[in-house]
Order: sequence, then C-alpha cells, then structure tokens
Amino acid sequence: MNLRLAALNVYLPAPVRDEGLHKLFRLTADAFRARMPDIERLSRSEQLRAYAIFTQDQAQRVKNEDVESVKERLFERSRRLGVELREKLHVGTFEESLTAARILYRALGIDFRAHESGGVEVRRCYFSGFYSSQVCRLISSLDEGLIAGLSDGGRLTFSARISEGHDCCLARIDIVKANQ
Repeated sequence: MNLRLAALNVYLPAPVRDEGLHKLFRLTADAFRARMPDIERLSRSEQLRAYAIFTQDQAQRVKNEDVESVKERLFERSRRLGVELREKLHVGTFEESLTAARILYRALGIDFRAHESGGVEVRRCYFSGFYSSQVCRLISSLDEGLIAGLSDGGRLTFSARISEGHDCCLARIDIVKANQ
C-alpha cells in the first residue's frame, strides 16, 4: 500500500474529512439540480445529519420519469470525484482502491468492508436510519460512481441492503476492462 493511503488509514485529518463531505454535498446538490444548504456553521455531526436529510428530501422529490436521469448525474459526478481521489491518493491497484474506499466511507459513518475477491459488506451505515429502500437505491448511484472512479472502472452491484431490512448491505465489485 502506498504511504499516503497507509497514513490516511491510520488518521484522517479533520480538514481533509470536512473538505470531502463538502465536495460530496456540492456534487449531490448539483446532480439533483438543487441549492446546497448552508452548512458552514454546523458541527461535523450536524453536517452529516444535514447531508442525510438533504439527500433523503431530494430523492423523495424525484418523479418516477426522472429517476434514471438523476441516477446518471449522481453516478457521473461521483465517478469524477473518485477519479480525482484516485489520482490525488496515487491509487494504483484494485486493493488500494478498496483501502481508499474504506477510508472515505469510514469518514461518513459507513463500515465498508471489501475483499480482494470483489465482495463487499457494510455492517453499519449512518444513512440507513434516514433512507427508505427506494431512497437508498437512488442514492447508491453515488456509491457506484465513486467505486467506478476509484477502481478505474469497477462496477458495484448491491444484492442486499440494510434499508430493505437486511442485517447488512452486500455488494460485489466487478472490474470492467476497457476492451470488454
């Protein structure tokens, strides 16, 4: 594992963590074509709660005929963030992309566990207390895009979700080669 990832795996400085949440908030608001709430005066935990409520509200406002276009915007914006982070963190291998994802998700209150085989398990998710299964499926487009960007094309597919009544979320990351 590269030194930058190893250091961040041990300690993620508050300014780095806060910048990441602000970027996520901005890209999500942009994808929903909504105005981002003012979160500057909120504590870290209040900002995370505000993000959960904001995404829940925005997702519930999406009309059925707009779901796919919103999913595409969420995916593409978070994929770009994943690519940016992959470059910034010098992620070079699939295993390093999983480490980077674990660090990022931990900062959001998500216990993301991924294996080199591509299996993913989320035992605890801060957002599961806010999201219905329908909202979770829509917002998961962010996860799919982030993983695609971090892993240089990996495809994240969920098979179980906490928001659907399961004990944990289960997913798989399949690597998609450019020539396939």
